[in-house]
Amino acid sequence: LSEAETSKIELLNSALEQVGDIDDLNHNRSDHPNDISAHDGNPSKQTKQMLKLRATLPSATITLINDFQGMDLALFKLTTTHCVFGGEVDFPVLSDSESPLFGCNVNTSVLAEYFDSTTFKWENFLVKPWEVTLNCSRSEQSRFPSDRLLTTFDIESHQCHVSFSEHFLVSVGAASRMWSVYSGATRQATELVASTTKDDSNKQRLSRSMAAHAARSLITTLPYALENHSGLNASYSIGEEHLQLPSNSTRFFQFDLFPESGSGGMRNYGQDVKKPRAVTVFVGDTEICIADIDREVGNRHAYFILEYATYIFTYVVKRGNSTVLHLSSQVEMYNLSSLPFRIAIFKDDTSQDLGHLSPIKKEKRKNEIREGNEPLSSHAIFGFPAPLISGFAVDSIENIQIQLIPVTNDNSELFGTLIVPPLQQLINMTGPGKDTVFEVSCSNWKETPFPSLVANVRTNVSFTGDSHPFIQLLIEPRAIMVNKLPIKTLVRTPMPHTYRTEGPQHQVDDESNEIVHSLNHNESVEIFTPGPSIALSMKLATSPISGTTTGWTDGVWKIIPLGKTEKLSSQGLRCLFPFEPTSQKSNQAPFENIGGIEIFILEEEDASPDFADKQNSLEGRKENFNENSTRTLVFTACNVAVDHSGCVLFKEEFESRIGDDKGKKDQPLFSSPVPVTLFPLSAFPSPRSRRRISLLPRSSRMIRVILQPVEGGTKRQSKPFTVSDVPLLEGIDSMPIQWSDNTQSGLFAYRELTAEGSELHIIPEYIMFNGLNRHFVRIQQISNMPTLLDPLNVTRAKTITLKPESTSQIKRDKSNSIVTQLEIPDLSGVTDPVHVDTVGLKICILKSKVNSEPIGSLAIQTVTGGKDSCLVIKIGALRLKSPQEIVTPMPTTLIERDYIRFRLRWSEIQVTLKDTGEGQDEGAKAAI
Repeated sequence: LSEAETSKIELLNSALEQVGDIDDLNHNRSDHPNDISAHDGNPSKQTKQMLKLRATLPSATITLINDFQGMDLALFKLTTTHCVFGGEVDFPVLSDSESPLFGCNVNTSVLAEYFDSTTFKWENFLVKPWEVTLNCSRSEQSRFPSDRLLTTFDIESHQCHVSFSEHFLVSVGAASRMWSVYSGATRQATELVASTTKDDSNKQRLSRSMAAHAARSLITTLPYALENHSGLNASYSIGEEHLQLPSNSTRFFQFDLFPESGSGGMRNYGQDVKKPRAVTVFVGDTEICIADIDREVGNRHAYFILEYATYIFTYVVKRGNSTVLHLSSQVEMYNLSSLPFRIAIFKDDTSQDLGHLSPIKKEKRKNEIREGNEPLSSHAIFGFPAPLISGFAVDSIENIQIQLIPVTNDNSELFGTLIVPPLQQLINMTGPGKDTVFEVSCSNWKETPFPSLVANVRTNVSFTGDSHPFIQLLIEPRAIMVNKLPIKTLVRTPMPHTYRTEGPQHQVDDESNEIVHSLNHNESVEIFTPGPSIALSMKLATSPISGTTTGWTDGVWKIIPLGKTEKLSSQGLRCLFPFEPTSQKSNQAPFENIGGIEIFILEEEDASPDFADKQNSLEGRKENFNENSTRTLVFTACNVAVDHSGCVLFKEEFESRIGDDKGKKDQPLFSSPVPVTLFPLSAFPSPRSRRRISLLPRSSRMIRVILQPVEGGTKRQSKPFTVSDVPLLEGIDSMPIQWSDNTQSGLFAYRELTAEGSELHIIPEYIMFNGLNRHFVRIQQISNMPTLLDPLNVTRAKTITLKPESTSQIKRDKSNSIVTQLEIPDLSGVTDPVHVDTVGLKICILKSKVNSEPIGSLAIQTVTGGKDSCLVIKIGALRLKSPQEIVTPMPTTLIERDYIRFRLRWSEIQVTLKDTGEGQDEGAKAAI
C-alpha cells in the first residue's frame, strides 16, 4: 500500500475503535449509573433510550357473557380485523427531570354483534365494518415559547352504522343490576374479612375465598330443565347419558361445553353453535326429539299421539334463568291467585287427588343449584294425567269434572266443582283470542248449601301447528283491588274471603267482626267473596303531620259489583275521606258538610278521572267485559302534591274561574253534591319521595297554597289556581306563586304527568348546597350591606348551618336580594358579605377570624335548579393557603402539565332502533 492509503486505513480504524468504546459504554451504563464517565463530554447531549413496537393482528374476537346466577347468556361480541399497531417511546435514562416522549398509531376494522335472547341469534350491532384510525403523540410544541409538552389525540372514523333492538337494552340492564348485587356481596365479604382477620398474610386469601363463596351463593338454577306434567313416567337422554323423568318431577341439567383444540371447552351461542343442543324424551314406545332446545323457545305447542288416543304436548319456555322443556297432557292448570288449592278429578265415579296447587306469586326460588327430581304436586302449575283425560280429546260428549278445595287460614272444609264442557263446545265458547270465565262456588254442604267462597277459572284454548287444541285452566280471584295512593291505607269489609296478595294477612275487628287490610302503595287485596257485590270502606292509615285528620270514607260502605258482566263507569266511584277536626266552632257547618279528601275507585284500564269521557257510560263499555285478564280495581287520587319547601298546605276552593260565572259555585263532578271545604288538606310523610305529600282534587278544581305560620308569623294564602294551570316545566321555568295581595311568595310550582294523574311540586326559589365533603359551613344572611361610611352597620337576619353535602332553603330579604357571609368553623375562617341571588360564579377570600389574614379562597356559584328549586347556590372549590390545611391533591399523571389537543373526524354515524314487538309479521322494523 502507498503511504496515503495506509494513513487513510489507520484513520478509519481509529474512528471505528472510538465508536466501539462509546457502544461499550452505553451497553454497560445500567451497571454503573453513577459512573462519572457517563457525564463526560458535552452535557447537553444526554443519553436516551427508545422502545419501538410493531404489531399486526389479523383477527381477534371478544365475547361478553352474563354468567351471573347461572344464566350463561351471551350479551355482546366484538371482532377486530386487520389491526395494525405501531409505536415508539423515547425516554431519558440518566435524567429524572425529563418526561418520556411517545407516538403511536392504530388502524383497525371493527365488527360488533349483540345476542337476541328471544331468537337465540346474533344480530348485527354494526351494520357494516367500522374502520377507525387512532394517532397519539407527545412531543415538544413550537407554536409559542413554553416548556410544557403537547399531547395530541387524533381519531379518524369512517362510516359507522349502528342498529339494535329493545332486547339488547333489556339484556344490558339486567346484567348491570346483577353486577350491582354481585359487587355488593363481594364488598360485604371483603369488609367482613378485613374486620375479623388480623393476620395480613391470610387476609387477601380469605377475602378471595369469601368473595368466591358469595358469587356461588348467587347461583340459583342450572341453565336447562325438564318438567313432566303428563302423568306418565318418561326418560330422556342428553348425548350418551340416559336418565329417568318420573311423573310429576323436574330435572335440571346443563350441556357439556363444545370441544375445541386444547383442554376444556368453548362456549358458543347462536349461529356459532356447531352442534345443536338436542334432547330426546321417551314416553313409552314414543320417542320425542327436540333438535335444538334453544330454538324452540316461544314456539307453539307440539303434540304427539300415544296409544289409546293419549296426547302428549311439548313446549319450551324461558322461566327465570332456565330454559324449561315442558312435557304435558292436553289440559294444564295454573294458580294465579294468592290462595292455595287442592285439585282432584272425577273419573268413573271415583275421585283422584292430583295434588296441591300453590300460588305462582308465592313461589320462592332456592338459593342453591336445583337438580335431581322435585315433586311437582306442590307447584303452581301441573297437567292433568293423560290417561285420565284420554277420552276428552276424541269423545264429543265427554267432559272433565274437577274438584277445587281452597286451603284457607281457618281450615274450613270448602268444596267446589268445575265441569269443563266437551272439547268442541269449549272451542266454540272461547274462540281465537277470547277466553271463557267460569265461576266456581265453594261451600261446606254439611253446614250450609249456600256458597261461601267463589273463584274464577279462566279457560284459554290455543292450537298447535295443525290446529290441535291445547287447554289451559287459570284459577283467579273474582277481582283484585290495588292501592295506588302514595299513602298507607286501611280497607275493611264485613264480607268473608278477602286475602292480601303478599305480606301478612288481614286483621279481624273483635267488636264488629269486620276484616281490615293494611295496604301500602301498590299492594293489593284479592276478593273471593260470594254474591253480586262487595261492601268496602277505606281510611288513610298514616297520620298526617300537618293539616286535618280524616276518618273512614263517607256513606259507611261503598258497593262494588262483582258480576262477570259488571264494571264501574269510566268516571269510577267517588269516595271522600271526611275531615275530623279536633274542635268545631258553633257557626260552622255540620260535621258531615265540612269536606274531606277526594279519591276514586276505578277499573285498571281506565284513565285518571281527569281524562275520562263523561259520556262514556256503562252501556258503551260492554265490549270490554270479556277481557283476557283478571279484573283489577284501583283506588287513587286525581292529583298528588309534593311539598319541597316543607311549610305549605293546600285548600280547595269552589269559586268559578270564568269571569262570566263569577260568584257561582263550581258544578259538582257527580250527581251527589260536593261539600264545601273549610279545612286545609292533610299533609303526609312520604318515604318514597322523602317530602310532604297531599292528595289533591281534580285538575279543574280551584286550590290555594297556604303558608303555615311560624313563631310570630302570619298565615297567608295564595291566589286560587288549578293544577292544569301549572306548566310541565321544572327549575327556573316553574310557575311563580303569588299571595292574595299580589306579592311574590318565593315559591314556585311545576307538575309531572303520572299514570294516575299529575304530581304538583311546590319548590322554593333558592336552596344552598354545601359541596364541601369535610367541613361544616355556617351561613349568615345579612339584611343590609355595610358601607364605607358605616362599615359596622351589618344586620344578620338568619343563620344556617349546613352539613357536608347537604342543602337548605334560603329566601330573599326585604330588599329583594340575598347577601350572605360564609364561615367555616373548622378553619376559623370567614368571608366578606357577598350577593348570591344572581346566576354566576364568585370567588371569595377566606380570612382568619383571629387576625383577618387571608387563609384561602372559597368558590360560590349560583346555577339554575331542577326538581328541588329554581336556583341552586353551590358552595365548593375550597383552596387554602396553609400547606397543612390543603386537601390531599389527586395523584400526578404523565400528562398533567401538558397541552392537550384532541381532534375527531367522523364522516358519518347512523343509529337505528328496531321494533321487534308483537304484530311485526315481517321481522323487526326500524322505529327510530
